[in-house]
Amino acid sequence: MAYREIRQGLNIQRKKYRLGRAVLLLPILLMPASIAAQSMSEFEQWKKQYLGEFKQYKDQMDKEFASFLQQRWKAFDTEPGEIRDEAPKPVEIPVAKPQEVQPQPVEPVATPGQPKIPVKPPVKPAQPREPIVRPKIPPVKMPVQPVIPPARPTQPDEKLVTIEFLGYQLPVVDGISGSVSASPMVVNQQGIQKRFSELAQSEYPDTVRRLQQIRQRLKLNDWAYMRLVQQFSAAIESDPSKQNILSWFLLLKSGLDARVAYDKRQVFLLVPTRQELFDIAFFTFDGKKYYDVSRQKNLPQNLYSYDGKYPKRLSSASVALRDTLNSKQAQKLKTLNFRFNNKDYRIQVPYNHNTVRFLGEYPQMDLQQYFRTPVEGATAKALLQQLAPLIEGKTQTEAVNLLLRFVQKSFRYATDQKQFGAENYLFVEETIFYPASDCEDRSILFAWLVRELLGLDVVALDFPGHVATAVALTQPVGDVVQYKSKTYTVADPTYINANVGMKMPQYKNTRPEVISIL
Repeated sequence: MAYREIRQGLNIQRKKYRLGRAVLLLPILLMPASIAAQSMSEFEQWKKQYLGEFKQYKDQMDKEFASFLQQRWKAFDTEPGEIRDEAPKPVEIPVAKPQEVQPQPVEPVATPGQPKIPVKPPVKPAQPREPIVRPKIPPVKMPVQPVIPPARPTQPDEKLVTIEFLGYQLPVVDGISGSVSASPMVVNQQGIQKRFSELAQSEYPDTVRRLQQIRQRLKLNDWAYMRLVQQFSAAIESDPSKQNILSWFLLLKSGLDARVAYDKRQVFLLVPTRQELFDIAFFTFDGKKYYDVSRQKNLPQNLYSYDGKYPKRLSSASVALRDTLNSKQAQKLKTLNFRFNNKDYRIQVPYNHNTVRFLGEYPQMDLQQYFRTPVEGATAKALLQQLAPLIEGKTQTEAVNLLLRFVQKSFRYATDQKQFGAENYLFVEETIFYPASDCEDRSILFAWLVRELLGLDVVALDFPGHVATAVALTQPVGDVVQYKSKTYTVADPTYINANVGMKMPQYKNTRPEVISIL
């Protein structure tokens, strides 16, 4: 039976109950005191039994799963978070002596009516003249603040909780806290099963509908939605174990795969993802890695979890960011200075502090995912509009060199270990925000600029302990790599003052892994 039909039936029964109570109370009030007391006691028993009929599972699968949770649990060995690249990064970055690339010689062409100018046959075939850059700024999608209608209680006994997420204050119907025990929870199999049963008999559908409505309005991906669910759970539960059980339950009800596991002290929440994650502990069930949502690098060994699945088709969460976040606007400005060909430039770039704050808690993904993530509208527009005039009319090589110098010189270099204490790939907005960046952060920003302003193909170059890029120039120069029958010229946004075609000296004889970022 649909939840709405159950709710309507419940309201009808409540009306019948009120009418029955009035009918019962009238003769009780006219009775002698002793008889009235006995009748009231019988009435309370009847009321307790009658109302107990209303407390039932909203979904038959939950009743079956609650019974299943009483039976099949086993120990799982956890594994520490995997490291993407264990090779140490350069602590000091070398400074190159700029070497401007000379244009390739082109065979002169005779004008009509004049004899052809004799030339010596070229040793190599003449290459086409290097193109002049006419940047076209692509349309930038500026953020539009979503309209999120206020959530109003639909029943007198409902209440709201307000959570802070992406800078918004979001009211959510709390259909949970009135139906679950407030007493301390015993962390074991029976405690988890009991908590699940209480949640399954709560008014959770109103809460799930509201969370899904917010998800649609803010266009959240799966990982962001999980964070929203966690924020709600933390707003109504102070105990971390209870928070994780509630988040687990709400994710299951939202169609996302999730599991809970426990040791002697607490309950953990774990989820499988479509993309590989790093520096996050996990255990494997049914061939899937279930990562710790709190992003711990290590978990206790021999965590206990149920040996089975929730009886509903569930999806692994996607952590890929294919759309910009709809964070509430909270712009701050950063000034970037660089020098190119004996001329000083100054760029001012805004960033959204709410977006940066959210990305700071994002799980570490494969390098390719960062290159594929779009840049938020205000930041993207400022970068493209201010850099486009600087490369207008330059040759392709000169334009790439200017963008290289912008990234090389505008940001202070520091390894992730020094700045964060751990490896931490940055999105473009974070590179603008933080006081320093390292090789992969600069490569991600540079590749995005080249694609957007010049329309050239770019690949990432993954050296041991270092990341650079390579650009598909019309006229390749210097150090190059071959990838899928195409020649790419090395462009290193970390090697200070290096022009396109120059490898960092310590990697001169190292062959990198080429990573497609399309």
